[in-house]
This record gives sequence, C-alpha cells and structure tokens, in this order.
Amino acid sequence: MWREATAADHVCVSGQVRQQVREDNLAASSRTNPARLLYGPNTCKEGYVWREADEKDWLCVSPQVREQVRDDNAQAVARRVSPSDDTCLQGFVWREAFPGDHVCVTGQTRAQALSDNSQATSRLLKP
Repeated sequence: MWREATAADHVCVSGQVRQQVREDNLAASSRTNPARLLYGPNTCKEGYVWREADEKDWLCVSPQVREQVRDDNAQAVARRVSPSDDTCLQGFVWREAFPGDHVCVTGQTRAQALSDNSQATSRLLKP
C-alpha cells in the first residue's frame, strides 16, 4: 500500500509503516521548533535557513542544502546495508553533520556538511 506521507507519495510500504506515517503527520505540529518564530542567537542571515538535519540542528545553510538534507533523511534507510544496521551501502558515507549523524550520503554531500559547519558563525545574524 502507498505510504502517503504527502498527497503525491506513492512509495509502497507495509500497513504498519503507513499507520506510523499517519501518526507522525498528525503529531507534526507538536514537533516543531518554537524558536522558528523568534529572533535570537540562532537567527540566520538573510538568504540562509536552518539545516534541520535533526530537530536540534539550527546551523544556517542555503535553502538548496536544506532541501538536500531533507531528501537525504528521507532516503536514509534505503542507503543502509539493512534497516537495523547503520552501515552505508557502497558509494555512501555517514554525513556527520553533527556527532552521531549516521545518515548515509554521497562523499560530496558529506564535504558540503563539513564546509557548512566550518562557516556556521559567519552565517548567523548575531554571531
């Protein structure tokens, strides 16, 4: 059956996964970062947005990088040797955007994450 994470999502999954997606979507509003609505120490300069590699990742990156991160997160399980193992398939490496970030990505994407990390302070409105 279709996962239906969005209206156009036609990925085949088990009924259990589909139900989990529905529950996650219903709970989405309670899982957002309230700091998005405030200006403060994590406010990005104009042209940058939070990377959001996980719920605590407020590093400022380009909107294109954030979209890549979302895509990589969505493909995370498919890029592993098995769903229960965080070993990456050949051709992929851990992103390591932060300690413990074991999302499997291309080497180029990993290099982008490291580059973004090195520029973190310069992309804040108030460093």
